[in-house]
Amino acid sequence: MSWRESIQTASFRGVPFGVTRATDDLGRRTVRHDFPQRDDPYVEDMGRAARVISVTGFVLGADYMTRRDELQAALDQPGPGILVHPWYGSALVSLTSARMEHSATAGGMSTFTLSFVRVGDAERDERPIARPDPESQARGRADALADRLAALLDAAVRLDGVSSYVADQTRAALMDALDAAGDALGVDLAASASWVTRVADDAAALANMIRAGTLGASLQGLFGALGEGRALTPQHFFAAAASLPAPEVPLEAGITRATAASNAMAVTDAVRNFCATEGLRGAASALPPSRKDAQALRGEVVAAADAVIAGLPLTPAGDEAMSAVTDLRSSVLLALAAHAGAAPDIRVVTLARSLPSLSVVYAQNGSLRAEADLVARNGVEHPGFVPPARRLEVLHA
Repeated sequence: MSWRESIQTASFRGVPFGVTRATDDLGRRTVRHDFPQRDDPYVEDMGRAARVISVTGFVLGADYMTRRDELQAALDQPGPGILVHPWYGSALVSLTSARMEHSATAGGMSTFTLSFVRVGDAERDERPIARPDPESQARGRADALADRLAALLDAAVRLDGVSSYVADQTRAALMDALDAAGDALGVDLAASASWVTRVADDAAALANMIRAGTLGASLQGLFGALGEGRALTPQHFFAAAASLPAPEVPLEAGITRATAASNAMAVTDAVRNFCATEGLRGAASALPPSRKDAQALRGEVVAAADAVIAGLPLTPAGDEAMSAVTDLRSSVLLALAAHAGAAPDIRVVTLARSLPSLSVVYAQNGSLRAEADLVARNGVEHPGFVPPARRLEVLHA
């Protein structure tokens, strides 16, 4: 076997990349002892030196941004991982530094320098490595965020013995928010829980929940149960969150109107944030049909998390909620990166003449699995006659 045939494709935690150069620090750790009246020093052997591996690599191509994000997610994971060295093979390593670079003169390409330290021997390299499951981690962090949001709501709404007008206005704002979210989700939220039905008919029922401090937990349970038995996507929840405008607190108002407006803003924000939380939870387990769709969902995840953070109060409790949002966002992005790596690419084709959709897909993939996606993705009206001279996106499945 020639040396070219022996070179392996470089990867880290299963994410491949190109390598232009790799250097490896070898040798022994030593300490030199100099003695008086002695010509030669004594060199003490302290064991093998740390095996430092420095890699200069790159990702390039039309999908280089997706591949860059996948590598970045792999580099961000804690603990050691398997590095496939082009010239030495697999090794268990810990990342010590990473630097990513982009250049306007080198479009479609990202370069990086990575530094690793070997942490295992040949036998240990073959052992499975326990890694946190980002999907499970995201579910736990979504629960933690929902708990924070419920506590924030219960701390924000108040009655303080003011007139029934406050309870009426708070109830009206809550029902408006639930109606708007329900319309976006395609769900009748007013009929989804008995407590919502009671509140819709009687402001006193809401007042009792506020005094008992159970409104936050009730909303948390309402939205947490929506995904069970319903085909709701993360996009449904993100759209529901975006459909809720923020009520404004009047600048000049008496205690009654100011309290009512503050409560209205709190319940609307809570509904919006619970929608965003469930969207983030669902995004961690979503299986995008293509890498392009995964990239689009990644942008929606970041935007939804940023929107929640922007509306949090500048209080210690708000800071804790913000930390919960950022933790959840990190887990979701890691899960998305893993799913994107398994998702197919999209090819853009232009037909010279009209063909059936089955023929188009079979010509690209040698199978018919992506035919339904072709029709839906490109808005083909008649699958038997896909029009020519137009750009078609076809899954490379």
